[in-house]
Amino acid sequence: MAGMTLAWILAEFRPPVFRAWLLGLMLFWSWTSFRKIRTVQALGLAGWICLIVNPSWLFDVGTQLSFLAIVAILGCWKWMPSLFRNQIETKLLTSESTSDSPSSIQRGFRHAIHFLKQTAIISLAITLFLLPILTAHFHLVSLAGIPATVLALPLLAIALPGLILTATIGFFSPAIASLIATPTHYILMLMSGLAELFSRGPLQWLPAGINFWIVACFCLLAGLLVFLPKQTGIPLKAGISTSWCLLLVIGLSPFPSSIFHQSLECRVLSVGHGNACLMRCPNGRIILFDAGSMENGRFASSAITASLSDLGCNRIDAIVISHTDTDHLNAIPFLMDEIPIHTIFLNPVGLNPRHPGLAAIVEKAGEHHINLRYLQPEDEIRLDKKVRISTRQCGSSPLSHLTSDNEHSIVMEVEYADRHLLFPADVSGDGQERLFEETSPGYDFLVAPHHGSIKDNTLDFSKWAGAENIVFSTGDENGQGYLTELYSPQQVLWTTAGAVRCRIDAQGHCTVEQWHRNQYWGIPLEN
Repeated sequence: MAGMTLAWILAEFRPPVFRAWLLGLMLFWSWTSFRKIRTVQALGLAGWICLIVNPSWLFDVGTQLSFLAIVAILGCWKWMPSLFRNQIETKLLTSESTSDSPSSIQRGFRHAIHFLKQTAIISLAITLFLLPILTAHFHLVSLAGIPATVLALPLLAIALPGLILTATIGFFSPAIASLIATPTHYILMLMSGLAELFSRGPLQWLPAGINFWIVACFCLLAGLLVFLPKQTGIPLKAGISTSWCLLLVIGLSPFPSSIFHQSLECRVLSVGHGNACLMRCPNGRIILFDAGSMENGRFASSAITASLSDLGCNRIDAIVISHTDTDHLNAIPFLMDEIPIHTIFLNPVGLNPRHPGLAAIVEKAGEHHINLRYLQPEDEIRLDKKVRISTRQCGSSPLSHLTSDNEHSIVMEVEYADRHLLFPADVSGDGQERLFEETSPGYDFLVAPHHGSIKDNTLDFSKWAGAENIVFSTGDENGQGYLTELYSPQQVLWTTAGAVRCRIDAQGHCTVEQWHRNQYWGIPLEN
């Protein structure tokens, strides 16, 4: 108990550790008072105490995972009691009466095999039980924890006492504590290496979206597996277990559900002062126009990942970096660590190795074997034969020095079912003048240049674009009155109020909606 209390203190009183401490305290009281206590009752009481101490822990992901992991172990205990019985000892005692009694090495080997088998089955049960919550919060399905746990648990059994001894002895003699801390440190480094090894393996993937009803049915069947009486017949057990596994396969499949959607959908995500335009083609292929935020690159990456999962997609086929401003690219290194990406298209103007953001992208792309290409004027990105994705304007050669490349931003145009979308990034000055030299088809959906900058959203640009729906991807609403009047009477939307999406079906019917804070897409604005 002293060791558990010390671990709780060292863990800064975190809810999962507090739960473990409460359970340990109850079991210790049961053992010392010679009173039998049911583990389910102890778990329920620990849950009530946690809610009394801090009701907000109910919404803490760590707390949820901690309690559900114990429920999964209880399920194993109930349905596979032989896994927890000391059958090894029984076999050893039986064999001792015969002439072929095992040696101490054989006994140790059998114990090790039984321990690894027990660890693998329990890890599998915990992983499968927690998958819906892990997927909902982290947008990732991972089975890598099963083999990683089997390999790391023996190391943890050595490292944990070492940590406790180091912390305890360190109060009295740092010199002696260092003798224990050094090997413990190397064991922890080895565990960290195992985690890194399995984090990049094939045992994890981005789910292609998960339906609410699948989650509900999964939880119902999981509850039945845990709380049905032991006398339940084998056919019913098998039926529930099979249904449970089928729901996992269907709900967490890596195969995209988006292949059943025959429409084009574009989302301008709410990432503060930045740009992230995610587009799904009718065949399910995904392209991302810019990915960054002045506030935080990881924040923008999380918004993109969540939107991908909501779209039912689990990879990005192409990313176009319009130019090298931080708020257009700083989410890409995070995305490369989380999502399979096929190709990143670069602006030739920004190909400067001294640019820190671009250098980080090139380095990461090499690590993940992601294709890097640069675009040229009038290039097309062929993802869907029904969708034309082309460079309306693009530079052709790098600048000789680090400077603003807004003027040379890649301007992307998308055409589908006689509808036109324009993504001008931060194009300004002479870059806009070059656009005006060409005829505009009139755009049904436009992401306003330079986040709604008054300097770059002029009357000339408004007349040239002839847009029906204009979206401002920005973190503030400065100049809202001027810009609304400038583009009037067209529809003007701001990502400060939530993400905006445009959907175009095969017949050319266009619908524009905005995400509301109450977690739903707003009433469609139809054209």
